[in-house]
Amino acid sequence: EELDKLKEEKTKLETTIGALKDDLSSKDEELETLKVEKNRMKDDLIAKDEELKTKSEELDNLKGEKTGFETIIGGLKEDLSRKDEELEKLKGEKNEFDNQLVALKDDLSSKISELEALRNEKSGSDSQIVALKDDLSFKSSELDALKAEKSESDS
Repeated sequence: EELDKLKEEKTKLETTIGALKDDLSSKDEELETLKVEKNRMKDDLIAKDEELKTKSEELDNLKGEKTGFETIIGGLKEDLSRKDEELEKLKGEKNEFDNQLVALKDDLSSKISELEALRNEKSGSDSQIVALKDDLSFKSSELDALKAEKSESDS
């Protein structure tokens, strides 16, 4: 009976050992799977770390470019401000020239009117001169005729 008990216990132990071996085998497979996954995750981590370094370098480059662009923009804003001031100055000068031009046009118009008046006056004087010349010519002829008459009567 003790022998039967020991045989029975041996069978139970062998069954337990078989179950534990199966369990161990399953755990070994799971461990291998986890090791493979761990290695894959390490590789992913290394790749992500490299990607992060690359992105950091790109970010630093972009920050540098941004600073450069901000400097350029600042310079362009200063140039624009100077150009605005220059434009305002030129607009003022243009307005002065426009005013001078209006004054010159008014002066020219006045001179043209004066010239026309002088031309009209000259035309009137020319007519008077012609009339006086005609009158003088007529009087000269009369004088010559009177002189000739007198000469005849004296002779």
